[in-house]
Amino acid sequence: MRMESFGIPCEHIISVLVRRDVREIPKCLVLHRWTKKAKESMSEPSSFTSELQASSRLCILNEYARMMSEVACATTERFHETRDLMLDLYSSYKALDEGNTPSKPGLGGGTNPKGLVVRKSPNVAAIARNLVIIKLLV
Repeated sequence: MRMESFGIPCEHIISVLVRRDVREIPKCLVLHRWTKKAKESMSEPSSFTSELQASSRLCILNEYARMMSEVACATTERFHETRDLMLDLYSSYKALDEGNTPSKPGLGGGTNPKGLVVRKSPNVAAIARNLVIIKLLV
């Protein structure tokens, strides 16, 4: 169990090695993360680390979205401004992902995920500036 959980040979494996008079632990029992070369591989980008980073960013953004939702739903005006800003950012990022040139976020003209044009409040640009300032402070 210890080998599967922590990557460390359990006492049963070690006792068998001792009884058989094995002087060196076989390489198959030493995971790469416990070797001297493990640190070198950490600097190399891998799909595991990039997936882990993406997962961490997703958790952070979810938490910020939750916090924003709590204060944005307090009034109808805040709700509409926040919704419009988020939809505009979504449209801009989606356009970038598809290789298109997006309109500037927070300045109107965005579409929601279903492709419908959304109403833009005059305060959306101010909210976008405030979010950029918050992002810089975090």
